[in-house]
Amino acid sequence: MMTNIALRRMRKERIWSLAIIGLLIVGLTAWIIVPSISASLQEGLSSYSNSIATYMFVYNTGEDGFKSRISENVTNDIISVEGVQEVYPILINFSSFIENGNMTNLPKGAIVMVESAVIGGHGGFPQSLIVISEGKLPENEAGFLTNGVASGTFSMNTTYTAIFELSSEDERPNSTDLYKDFLGREYVQFNATAVGKMPYNPILQQVYILWNSTFLRQKLGDQLYDQTFGGEGGTLFIVKAEDINQVKTIASKIASIFDNYLGYSVVYDQATVAAQLSFQSGSGILFNLIGITSLFSVVSMVFLITYLFSGRRSWEAGLLVTQGWSWRRVTKLFFYYYIVLGIISVAISTVISLIIASQIGYSFQVYGNTLTVAILISPYMLASGIVIALLVSGVVAYFALWRMKKIGLDNLLREY
Repeated sequence: MMTNIALRRMRKERIWSLAIIGLLIVGLTAWIIVPSISASLQEGLSSYSNSIATYMFVYNTGEDGFKSRISENVTNDIISVEGVQEVYPILINFSSFIENGNMTNLPKGAIVMVESAVIGGHGGFPQSLIVISEGKLPENEAGFLTNGVASGTFSMNTTYTAIFELSSEDERPNSTDLYKDFLGREYVQFNATAVGKMPYNPILQQVYILWNSTFLRQKLGDQLYDQTFGGEGGTLFIVKAEDINQVKTIASKIASIFDNYLGYSVVYDQATVAAQLSFQSGSGILFNLIGITSLFSVVSMVFLITYLFSGRRSWEAGLLVTQGWSWRRVTKLFFYYYIVLGIISVAISTVISLIIASQIGYSFQVYGNTLTVAILISPYMLASGIVIALLVSGVVAYFALWRMKKIGLDNLLREY
């Protein structure tokens, strides 16, 4: 029954009721959507950083960086470092191509050598780090993938003559053409096409081209393949940390492991790591401030309109008391009235917040990729919005009655 009286009061005071509902909707929508946007951005950027900026690269930065292999024991030492999630030992070697008029800025007949590796398998480049910006991954075919700056030398869908030098002790692969240069050196020769391209990424430039391991083993034969891209050990180590907060510490520990290996350095995207850590530490305060500001705006606006509204038709409360209502019953009526307004406001603000979130999205260009961050409404913010609306409605009801009691029954009825 009290609910029905509250609903009739709401219909009777449409303008003031709509004003309170409107203010609550604005405040609750801000309370729900603004922190949700901030939290979604933080989660999206943190997730990206933890999946990309947590990689470290250990390689020889000297001129003879790819001539010696580091033993398998070093890989085990790296894995034992606390916080290391994964280690990829990669064998990098040189692939040579005979210039036949397709390459840029090279005399015809010249030989260009580029750092290369195979995709997947033991000693191969992890496929999880490969992003295709054009074309496709090379399958079991005479094709290769270009990476970053190598795209300026190799054109997509163009065929080149690749050669791999044989020593006098190497067995000659069957069904493979051999090539001899003017010094009598012998090479395995075959034609290969650039079938895919990776975008430029400054931390992945130790490898220029990537081969399909199955195809290359068939072409080179087991002996030559194992000498170049197979077997144990690695010349480049890619290390994945569990969390971006651990990167700096892990890099320091790995550097100490390579103290006895001349020329080897630990490289990672220090700028991104520092920026993300700064973002995380500074954004926490910002997000809390946004939430508190939104909440304060809700309470302030509702109390403002209630203060104005409580002075309007306040004689009704005094009239109800003179007709036998207790102040407790009048308080209950006002409580039901404001609770109904709060429930309506929560329902509408929830729908509006979901609509706004569905229309907002943020995109960032990162190393040739588009990082898209969708805005998700936190269920905790929705739940807290309900609690806040009901709590504020209850407090406002008691505030309105407290003010009327303070005015006094005689002064209330004087307006009647």
